[in-house]
Amino acid sequence: MANSRSAQLVNKSIDCMVSAIELYNKPDFKYREEVFSIMSINAWELLLKAKVLRNAQNNLNTIYVKEYPLTRNGQRSKKWKYKINRSGNRVTLDIFGALRKLQAQGIIDPRLYANIELLTEIRDNATHFYNRDPLLSQKVQEIGMATIKSYLTLVQDWFFISLEKYNFYLMPLSFFHVSKLEPIILGTRDATTSRLLKLIDAKEKEHPSTPSSSHNITIGIETRLVKSSTLDAQRIRISNDPNAPEYVLSLDDVLKTHPLDYDELTQKLKARYSDFKVNARYHTIRKKLENNVKFCLLYPLNPQKPDGVSKPLFTPAIFAEFDKEYSLNQPRP
Repeated sequence: MANSRSAQLVNKSIDCMVSAIELYNKPDFKYREEVFSIMSINAWELLLKAKVLRNAQNNLNTIYVKEYPLTRNGQRSKKWKYKINRSGNRVTLDIFGALRKLQAQGIIDPRLYANIELLTEIRDNATHFYNRDPLLSQKVQEIGMATIKSYLTLVQDWFFISLEKYNFYLMPLSFFHVSKLEPIILGTRDATTSRLLKLIDAKEKEHPSTPSSSHNITIGIETRLVKSSTLDAQRIRISNDPNAPEYVLSLDDVLKTHPLDYDELTQKLKARYSDFKVNARYHTIRKKLENNVKFCLLYPLNPQKPDGVSKPLFTPAIFAEFDKEYSLNQPRP
């Protein structure tokens, strides 16, 4: 298979996915989610076409698009021909054409199909918005982690190629300085992003994630502090897999990503909502969010005793959750 057409497409696909991950993980890349969605969809399209070709013994005709052109009287011809693009070359299947072909053969998991649908929707919207919404960033990351897991599985299962030499993971959002986004988070969410988030939520409810499955729509990222042998740093593992890579963050890094203590959070919520009150309802909501590592980390007051007394520190992404419970102040005219 080394020099076959399908092998050439697989190699291009892998190069594309590696590039997508490398760009996403750049520490100060401003077009992170948009570029990742564009390039990862390209990688998927190449991989799916390669599978279609391989199943057809590398017959290129299986990936060309057929059409019934209009005749002079405006009727559809009864004879098909291959569709031609502007440069005169034959048009090949798009990603959903390839998915449908493989789905008809019974080798596409519905959750994988839905994951690629969402990634494509994000790509299609990328030409219309520049993402500045932390919740959407989080969702793109969760969709991206699921798509990478599926991609690795199918490259191995379909083409017997191991990608162990690559570091196929997306750097967790908590390693970026989320606090810099706080002024943006405090603003109102635009209609385009809201509609996209609603679609993602609907798909997640339609196909709930199953940890044991090879394919999922999204994979949640959990960041937690664990005891370390050093006094001024905490080890971070972003996986339930003990073989997953670990990172070491100083407590100063935690303060950069989770800059809000209880008092600061409460004051900002008072300023943000018209119906906010410090009462039992607020404490109940906050306590629930404190148990979610996406929004809160426990900061040890004594670094020499990381298991001792701690105080909760919150990421600004928590505002998106409170937005569901309280009414935002209307901007002044």
